[in-house]
Amino acid sequence: MNQSYLACLLALPLIVGLTACPATVAEDPPTADVPVGDADAHDSDDTTPGDGGDTSDSGGDAGDAGGPGDAGGPGDAGDAGPGDGVGDTGGDASADVPPPLMNACLEASEAPDYEISAREALRWKRTMALERDLTGALELTPIEACAEVGYPGICFNFLHQVALGGNDPVIATMYRPLPAPVASTALAVDRVAVASCGAAVDRDLELTAPLVFASIDLAADTISPGAKGIDAMITELYQRLLARDPSSEEVALITSLAEPVDGTAVTPRDFAKMACFAVATTTEFLFH
Repeated sequence: MNQSYLACLLALPLIVGLTACPATVAEDPPTADVPVGDADAHDSDDTTPGDGGDTSDSGGDAGDAGGPGDAGGPGDAGDAGPGDGVGDTGGDASADVPPPLMNACLEASEAPDYEISAREALRWKRTMALERDLTGALELTPIEACAEVGYPGICFNFLHQVALGGNDPVIATMYRPLPAPVASTALAVDRVAVASCGAAVDRDLELTAPLVFASIDLAADTISPGAKGIDAMITELYQRLLARDPSSEEVALITSLAEPVDGTAVTPRDFAKMACFAVATTTEFLFH
C-alpha cells in the first residue's frame, strides 16, 4: 500500500462526513418558557447559517434553548481540527465532561498499596502534552518518535489519538475526548514510550556526539551495573523527563536493569532503552 492510496483511503471518511453533517444536527423543539429565536442568534462565532444558536457552545447553556433550528452544534464546530482533549470542548465542560481529577487525599487505612501523591489533584497528560514532553525530552521530532504499520508520525495524532486522550471531530466525528484513561490507554502509552526511547537510543548510536545517552558507550558489547557512566545517564534521563535528580533508591533500581538476564549479559543499547522506558512510564511523568 503506497502513501497515495492511504491518503485517498483516509480522505474518504472526511468527504462522507462533510456531506452528512447537515443531517446529523438535530433540532430542538420550541419550549414554553423561552421565546422562539432567543439564543445568541447573532454571535460572531456562529458558523452555522440560519442556526439560532452559538455553534461554539455545545448545545447552549441550560435555559437558553432557543427556537426551532437552535441545535447549538455538536461539540465545538469552530475548532474543526484534531483535538487534544485539553482545550475548549464546547459548552459547560465541568458539567458535560468532568476533568479526570484523582483525589489522593485518603486516610492511611483506606489507601491502596501504591504511594499516595502529595498533590490533591492529578491530571492526565493527554496526547499533545505527552507528545510534546516525550519528544522534547529525547530531542526527537514527532516523525522520528514513533512509527506504526510502516508509517512514521501517526502514533500521537492518529492511531493512538483516542486512547491517549485526544479526539478528532473531522475524520472520526468524535467531538469530545475521553473523560479519563481507559483500558487501552496503558497499552498506547507503552507503545509510544518504547518506540520513542528506542528511536532516541538508535539515533545516538549513530552520532559521534550523542544527544541524550552520551554517558555510556552504546556501541560496547555488554554493560554491567558497575559500568562507568551509568549513574550519569540515569541522572540525565530524570532531569530530562522529570525535571529533577533521581534519589539513590531510584538510581539503584534503574541500575539493576543492567544485570545479566538468565546468564546473558545486557547490551548498553538495550539497557539505555529499558532505562528510558522505565522513567517515561512513571506516573510522575504521565500525570501532572
